[in-house]
Amino acid sequence: MIDLKILCFNGFELNINNTLITRFYSQKAKALLIYLAVEANQRHDRSFLAGLLWPDFSESRARRNLSQTLTALRKDILDENKDAPIILSTSKTIEFKNQSNFYIDVQILNSNINFIKNHQHSHPHQCAICQQYLIENANVYKGPFLNHFEGDISPEFENWILAKQEYFSQQAIEVLIQLSKIYEVQREFDKALSINQQLLELAPWLESAHRFRMILLAKKGQRIQALNQYSLLSDILMEELGVSPSEETNLIYDQIADGKIKAANGNAQNTTNFTVSQPKLNIPFQAPALTPYFVERKNHFNKIKELLDKTDTTLQPISLVGMGGAGKTTFAIQQAHALKDQFPDGVLWGNTYTSSLLNILEVWAKAYGYDFSELTDLESKATAVRNMMVNKKALVIIDNVDQAEDIRSLLPGHGKSVVIFTTRNKEVALALNANTIHLKEFTPGNSKSLLINILGSSRVNEHPSELESADQICRLLNHLPLAVELAAQKLKARPQMPLASLAVRLQDAQKRLSLKVSDQAIRSSIEVSWQDLADISKQYFIIIAIFQGRPFSTKAFSHIAGIDLFDAEDELYALSSLSLIYEQENNRYQQHLLIADFALEKLMSNESLHELTKTRFINWYFEYVKKDGKEYSRYNLEWDNIRSAIAYAFELKQFEKCIEFCLFLTPAWQAKGLYAESRNAYHYGLNATKALEDLQNKCQILFNLGSSWLEQNDYSNAKPHLEESLNIFYHLEDTQGIASSFLQLAKIEIEQNQLNDATDLLNKSEEIIQIESDQEILANIYLQQGVIAYVQNVQSKAEQLFNQSLNAYRMKGLEVGQIESLRLLAHVQLNKNNFSLAEDFIHQANNICEQINNKPQLASNLYTLTAVYLRQKKFHSAIETGLECIDILTRTGQKRTKGMVSREISDAYAKIEEYDNALQFGQKSETIFDELHDELGVAFAQRQIGDVYKATNQMDFALQFWQSSYAIAQKLSNQTLISSLDDRINNLNLEQE
Repeated sequence: MIDLKILCFNGFELNINNTLITRFYSQKAKALLIYLAVEANQRHDRSFLAGLLWPDFSESRARRNLSQTLTALRKDILDENKDAPIILSTSKTIEFKNQSNFYIDVQILNSNINFIKNHQHSHPHQCAICQQYLIENANVYKGPFLNHFEGDISPEFENWILAKQEYFSQQAIEVLIQLSKIYEVQREFDKALSINQQLLELAPWLESAHRFRMILLAKKGQRIQALNQYSLLSDILMEELGVSPSEETNLIYDQIADGKIKAANGNAQNTTNFTVSQPKLNIPFQAPALTPYFVERKNHFNKIKELLDKTDTTLQPISLVGMGGAGKTTFAIQQAHALKDQFPDGVLWGNTYTSSLLNILEVWAKAYGYDFSELTDLESKATAVRNMMVNKKALVIIDNVDQAEDIRSLLPGHGKSVVIFTTRNKEVALALNANTIHLKEFTPGNSKSLLINILGSSRVNEHPSELESADQICRLLNHLPLAVELAAQKLKARPQMPLASLAVRLQDAQKRLSLKVSDQAIRSSIEVSWQDLADISKQYFIIIAIFQGRPFSTKAFSHIAGIDLFDAEDELYALSSLSLIYEQENNRYQQHLLIADFALEKLMSNESLHELTKTRFINWYFEYVKKDGKEYSRYNLEWDNIRSAIAYAFELKQFEKCIEFCLFLTPAWQAKGLYAESRNAYHYGLNATKALEDLQNKCQILFNLGSSWLEQNDYSNAKPHLEESLNIFYHLEDTQGIASSFLQLAKIEIEQNQLNDATDLLNKSEEIIQIESDQEILANIYLQQGVIAYVQNVQSKAEQLFNQSLNAYRMKGLEVGQIESLRLLAHVQLNKNNFSLAEDFIHQANNICEQINNKPQLASNLYTLTAVYLRQKKFHSAIETGLECIDILTRTGQKRTKGMVSREISDAYAKIEEYDNALQFGQKSETIFDELHDELGVAFAQRQIGDVYKATNQMDFALQFWQSSYAIAQKLSNQTLISSLDDRINNLNLEQE
């Protein structure tokens, strides 16, 4: 049986049988050991551990890495006794068994904390047993958890470290506070000052600790030192937090200066309470304004407070479940305002019905000064926001959740933030394992309180019959908050109307409706409010239904309703005063979903008005997208309405408009990376071209559709659309379209290393386009031909073609083409070992990038510069530049370049003998190329991984990866790679002989 000692505070240290272990199979092996040991005696799912350590890899690849790392870890810690293993594992789980011969400082500290918390004693500062445990903890905690834990570890594991660091730091502060109080009570002031010094080193901003030190020094008779401590505190607070000492501290200073706190010659004075002073920050508060009329639900509020008071480090989401109209959103708004002081990092709000998940995440990021706009896929943006939130304690409220998948990307993950979401579907709450609070209809008392809040008590109480009618109205409306609010606003708008009259009308309305009780109550209330509108206001009200509950601008409503802007503002104000619509920020309005459903039924029953409204809706948004076409940011609030306009255009058989929408919006979709959005619209466009038998636009939309798939490296979907567009371009004898299609198809073949097929396609494109003399397409052809020559190692031809493309791009003033040509020229010079010339080309390319603010191209330039530094043996510069490149690539989604630069970084780390990092980046490269189905990229990555294993004397693994790479190289007939692998494998065999 081995003796194992693990220390995690102020760094990491592993001792086995009194021998310090400094070498691990990899950094991930060390991370795996730490996680299992800290979370000992718990079974951890293999899928979870794989995702924790290898989040960027496919699940199968991550699990393979986990198995391989676990095997190596057992060797590292001598855990090879199958009868009594330290780490228990099954096909599904892994568990670290904390036994008597193991010492783990984290578990010691936790155990002592739990003992002190549960120990029964008469006075916390006079318990000798607890004092011993506190002393042990003060000795155990030597600094931050895993301080300066370096190496390439996953963001998820880093987040876990950060959460643990903060938790243990707070525990250590509490330990030192309690221990210093004990020594003060015992009048051992020197010991109290020593512990206090530890506390100030850990938390120099803790004003109460400085104040306590002043008192201790005064009690020791060191009055001057006590007053000097005040000066030191003032400097720290002003420098760190920009504030002055509190009034409480000033009072202590005055008492010491006046001699009121003297040296202790008897019973010690009372101990001092400690509080943590925090700087006041500008924090986001995104919740809507409180409605002026609401009734508190104290039982539900107390339930939320009870959940928040739990000491769990991570609280499950809280779901507010209830039927439509039950007041879920209003209650959530109330919670946001009531609880905001408990969340120092603010309140975030999102509505999954009216905003896309991407847009919600982007708005949250900007609230904290982050810009993730370049992250165009949901997974990447969600990961970035989770990393942003890891150290924040915010209240996150998500409204109108219909499906569990709608919210998963918005959950902030591990940390102190709390999520509250509203839903009608209790199955959603179950799927997310949420703490569920059911919001039912109001109690009769609360229902009447809401009515009185809106109408005023004098009106309701002016006659017993009115009070009785108020009860009847609430009862008829089933005490549903929305229904009661609508009825009350109706009465408020007609001050002469008796409550009894409204009760009768509600009763009549309910008789006409054959709905469920809850729906009937709401519909009755809406119906009565609707009936009393003027005819023209009724029309405006149902016209708003065209937005189907989505937010809309006053200008959009003005156009669609066909009225003057000022009249539109008046009408919207009148409807909002009746709670039939709600005003938002930016001069926008929105209908409650239930009211929108009611209005839509009315609109659909009037076919001519319905069609007219749709037509005006289409026209408004058609002109909207045509105006200032390059100002794409202004679309952010309107994408959902634009999407509906395209669908309406197709529905009304306005096929020309449908097609034009697609063509106008293509640059915006490309610039914003909204590929899925564009493809949905293109399908409408394609069907429209079929209906019109419009081959010209059909092939253009097919071309755009294929190109959108190509941008995301989805070649299986890109190729058939581009091939179909090519066939139609041939039929139309559209030479420019034919050449462009050949060019795009050639890019696919190049990416898949089918160079002969790519060459044929480029030759065809060049032959066609030279007749047309289209310089832009010709420049693109030269560039791709140069890429093929470069890959085939015909460097002189590649250089000539890249210069041709550069000159053609310059003639046309095309900046991106110039950047690509300069970068590829730098690669040619790199192969010639002309490093200074290569750097010069990159600097020229970077200058253009800065002029046009093109970060994807900048990332590609940095990749090339990484390679230049690597060839010059400037390994640290290569790593630094490569990591900067990775940062940009992660935000822009350029997977291929990320795979290549990961391989270069791996090589640089290997050269400086940081093999765990080298292995990680080599594996990242392999995974990326595997996802892209790029066999050549996989082969080069595997060769690099084999090189790392060879350098660490793991010959079996090295041979395994080299042989796999060799098989691919033979399949692709890549002689350069075959030759390099032959040398490696032969040399390894000779060494082993």
